[in-house]
Amino acid sequence: MKYMRSMSLKNKITLTVFTLLLGIFLICSLALNTAFKLYNRTIYESKAGEIGANMQRIEEEFRTVEALSEEYMTQQSMQKNLEIWSNTNDRYERSTAEGELNEYLMNLATRKRYIKGVILENESGKAIKWERDYIIPQREYDRLFNTNIPDNGSNYWIEPEDGNDLFTSVRAVRRVGDRSFETIGKLYIIVDMKSMTSAVCNNSFGEDMSLFIYGNEKIYGTDDFSSSGIVETFLEEDKNYNIKSTGSMKYFLVRVSGQLTRYRYVAVMNLDTLFSNIARFNFVVIACFIFIFILLVILTNYVSRKLLRRLEILCDNMKEMEKGNLSVKSSVNIPNDSRDEIDILTRRFYSMADEIDSLVNDNYKKALLFRETQLKLLHSQIKPHFLYNTLETINWMAISKGQNEISAIVKALGNLLRNSIGKNQHIVTVEEELRLLNDYLLIQKNRFGEALEVSFNIEKDMYRYSILKMSLQIPVENSIKHVLEKTGGICKINISIEKTGEELLICVSDNGSGIPDSIISSIKNGEYETNSGIGLENIEKRIRLIYGESYGLEICNKEEGGASVTMRIPAKTVNRIEKAT
Repeated sequence: MKYMRSMSLKNKITLTVFTLLLGIFLICSLALNTAFKLYNRTIYESKAGEIGANMQRIEEEFRTVEALSEEYMTQQSMQKNLEIWSNTNDRYERSTAEGELNEYLMNLATRKRYIKGVILENESGKAIKWERDYIIPQREYDRLFNTNIPDNGSNYWIEPEDGNDLFTSVRAVRRVGDRSFETIGKLYIIVDMKSMTSAVCNNSFGEDMSLFIYGNEKIYGTDDFSSSGIVETFLEEDKNYNIKSTGSMKYFLVRVSGQLTRYRYVAVMNLDTLFSNIARFNFVVIACFIFIFILLVILTNYVSRKLLRRLEILCDNMKEMEKGNLSVKSSVNIPNDSRDEIDILTRRFYSMADEIDSLVNDNYKKALLFRETQLKLLHSQIKPHFLYNTLETINWMAISKGQNEISAIVKALGNLLRNSIGKNQHIVTVEEELRLLNDYLLIQKNRFGEALEVSFNIEKDMYRYSILKMSLQIPVENSIKHVLEKTGGICKINISIEKTGEELLICVSDNGSGIPDSIISSIKNGEYETNSGIGLENIEKRIRLIYGESYGLEICNKEEGGASVTMRIPAKTVNRIEKAT
């Protein structure tokens, strides 16, 4: 602590901030290392799942080939032609049967692109072959014909030899017509594994990835993997994926065990090649992190120097004040809204130096403000009841002159003013709101005549429910403004109120040109503002304020034309709510 007291303020700030940043850097480094491990594990599991799904498709294709073998082996027409071809002495019948058998084999071979050949062998050893864009060596045929297979009709896979890619499904053809199940031949389906993996695995197994298939021993591999010993080690582990190292190389291995063939599939790929983007990403993140740490240290040192420089200037001006110089001025423009402690201290210091001038200036402004306030108070002495009395006088004058229409309009206007500005009540009954609306419509119908048509679809049972004050007049006024005042023609407005469950739906619709979607979106988001008085956005805000965020307006344009404004509020009677005052 004594050492800290003897240090300058600049060095104290620099040392303190550097110590804090170093601690934060160490904590963030540990957190970043943990995050990288979790991220890498997630990527490994995701990649293992993707590769495993591809290898599982190979197992499913084995199942498909077995299903095709069973389908063709059990066809009675094929079995019949096989017996005719094997046993009849009639050359025409034998030729016809052979042609149909060839057609069967061709159809079977073209069912899948990876099927390279199909062989049908009878009990005498005679065979019909159908090859597809691939010449199968004779030694492969000899190996297939000399393989012992189960005679119970179950499928048997003959695995590749001599480094080729051919898996062969073979099944004894058993007579099913008379249910004797006598063996009458064998059906061979030759599958090219390289074509199969290319077809079902989207060419996943290539230069960067190798596929191995194991039974009791290694059966098949897409290439000569020099470090194949790590595959056998991996198969002894109880893991679906793992990372193995051999020399300077790292490999990512994924395993899938087949349920049908009992084969074990292993994919091997170079870890650096597969996850090079991840390694680059990790490096970039670490480099950015170190760069940010160094930048923060530099910025901290720069900021501390700037702060201390301002304090030094303030100290120099204080010395000038001690000498009696009250006219000191700041050489730096300090914003009035700055919350910086040094700015506040500096601003107050210079305020003290200009205190007398500031007081005179403030008093002068206060005198002007006081006079302006007095003038506004005088203007506000005109009370609302003076306006009501004036309208009442006009009403009686109209009655005395026999001008009943003028009397009715003036009386309706007085009611509207009395209820809109004369009371602070925000919630009224539907009946009261309709009464106010009728006063408003009386004035508008005298203005527009037959061009304004208003219809109501409201049962009297709805009159007892509560509603926001002026919530009907505003959408009606909006329809009149946009249909009559802007476009002309006849404005048809329909007002309906219905109770749905515990909610009241109040709908005002018109036959105008509709409301632009941008304005509807702005009203719903609370972003629309109008300079023409109280609008739909005001009703939306009032509904949410009084009833909650789950209620509000539903504004839409009708398919037949016009707009529809629906207010959704709780269905409550007046005696069940507390009127806002």
